[in-house]
This record gives sequence, C-alpha cells and structure tokens, in this order.
Amino acid sequence: MASEKTTPPAKRGRKDSATGVHRVRRSRWWAKALAGLGIFVLSASATFGVLYARAKADDISWLAWLSASEPTPSASPSAFVTLSPTPTVSPSPSVTEDPPDYRFSTGIRVYNDSGISGLAGQVRDAIGAYVHEPNEETFTKISTANWPGASPPANVIRYNDEKYRDTVDLLSEILGISTVAFGITESDPIEIVLVEDPLPEPEPSPSPSPSPSTSWPHL
Repeated sequence: MASEKTTPPAKRGRKDSATGVHRVRRSRWWAKALAGLGIFVLSASATFGVLYARAKADDISWLAWLSASEPTPSASPSAFVTLSPTPTVSPSPSVTEDPPDYRFSTGIRVYNDSGISGLAGQVRDAIGAYVHEPNEETFTKISTANWPGASPPANVIRYNDEKYRDTVDLLSEILGISTVAFGITESDPIEIVLVEDPLPEPEPSPSPSPSPSTSWPHL
C-alpha cells in the first residue's frame, strides 16, 4: 500500500487550472470573432449606406446635368399659310340712264288767264322758237285760248299722262314755270295756264352813243 501511486493534489490542481485556462481562451476567441463580425457588418452597412446615398446624389446630379445640358427642342416652325391676294373688285359698269323722251309733236295749248292781252301768243312764240340739239327738233303743235275755269294761284303746266313728263320738264325749263300738275286736262295732253307773264323782261337795247361833234374855229 505504501507503493501505490496517487496523483498528487498539486498536479491535479495544475491540470485543472490548465484545463480552465484553455477553456477561458476558447471562449474569448469566439467572443472576439463575433465582435469582429458584428463590427464588420456594421461597418459594411454604414459604408453601403454612404455609398448608396452618394450614388443616389450622383445620379440626381447627373440627371440634372443631363437635363441642363440637353438642348431644349425648339418649336418647329408652323407651316406658312400662303394667302391668296385679295381679288380686285372691278368697278361696276355705270348705269346708263335712258335719254329723255321729249315728244315735240304732242299737242300743247297755252291758256291766258292773266288779263294781259296777247300773253298766250307771246308764250306760244317762245315755245316755238326753242330748238333742241342735236337734232334741231322743235315743238310743232302749239295753240292758244282763254282759260275757262277758276284761276290757279300761279302759272302751272298740266299734263294727263306720265309719258309726257319729260316734255313737261323741258317746257318748265324753257318758261321758268316750276309748278306742274298731273291730272285731267281740258283738251290737249299738255296745257299751260298763265296768270302772269312768265317770260323775263327783255333787256333794253343800248342806245347808240352820239358821235363827237367837231367845232370849227371862228374865222
């Protein structure tokens, strides 16, 4: 019994302490590894975030630069509209009035209602002396009489048909009688009733100037 070996307590204590030391070292290695891995992940995440933000900013600035550098498309010119010239309006042809219808062969009667003897004859002669150019036409049927009816307020030319209106206007111009009346006449188509002398006063002919007398000196 005295020769049986037993493990000294001190050695077991060292072995145990050595084993305990080995376990502590193993646990610290994994802790450091996990800590390093966490730090790496955090650093990588932070780096990725920074890079992503920078790339995002670069993309935005790049797009802005592209937008600014691209030329703004100019508006295409609108198609030119060719306007046709305004058509010139040709002047309308002037309306040619029909020439007056003077009826020189129409019967005309001159009535005297003025109390002036021979006035109707004077007016008849004045009408007959009228010559119408260019054909040199004259009134050919003129008669005289005394007026049988009520006296008109002024000299008047009467006619019974509108076809004689141009002739009446010409007689009014010749005699200076402005009053005309359309209606029933006594006998002829055109009648002239006189209550006063329509003819202008004849201008007195100038008297001849006396010839200068020649005085002879006394001998």
